[in-house]
Amino acid sequence: MYVRDKTVGLGLRIVAYLIDFVCIPLIVYFLIIFIFGENYILTYLLGFIALFGYPLIKDGLPNGQSLGKRIFNIKVLNYENKSEPCSIGKSFVRNIVLFIPIVWVVEVVKIEENAEHRRWGDYLAKTIVVKLDKNKKIKQEYVCDYCDKGFSTKEEDDKHEQECKRGKKKLKKIDFLCSKCKSKVSEDDIKCPKCKNFLAKEGAIIKKEH
Repeated sequence: MYVRDKTVGLGLRIVAYLIDFVCIPLIVYFLIIFIFGENYILTYLLGFIALFGYPLIKDGLPNGQSLGKRIFNIKVLNYENKSEPCSIGKSFVRNIVLFIPIVWVVEVVKIEENAEHRRWGDYLAKTIVVKLDKNKKIKQEYVCDYCDKGFSTKEEDDKHEQECKRGKKKLKKIDFLCSKCKSKVSEDDIKCPKCKNFLAKEGAIIKKEH
């Protein structure tokens, strides 16, 4: 058993996404038309910002929480420094890919296929979406050593591990290290964040099992 930050799966993120990408921009857009309807240039400019500007920078709002994410008590963090909320720049990078319709399918698959529920935009921007508790602290979950499934309490995890370990070996944890500076990197990194070593070449990443 080990402990990790509780990340957010597909269901909750889709609902927050619909609020941030559809509901809020449309509500603001119609308010702009109602207030500035006769001023076509101003209506067009403000409408463009509402429909495209907010969805791009929303995760860079205070505490890494868009309005949709704030409703569901989730937030976006800098993956390389989880004490730091998502910046406007990272928000732009992680969300601009969502304006390409075909990417949605890739994003859904990516969220479901990895334990941290990071989508393609998260890998590009080096971000992660986490769940907060009622005190606005990052929720933790207990993880089974045999199947990597997460649980809210230690008791639930202990019970599950007793059932799960029958006939199963413990999963090996793998760290990816830069061959030059030995710092931890992601399997999807192109360059080492610390020493800028080019990681796409053969032998640039070391796999360490433990």
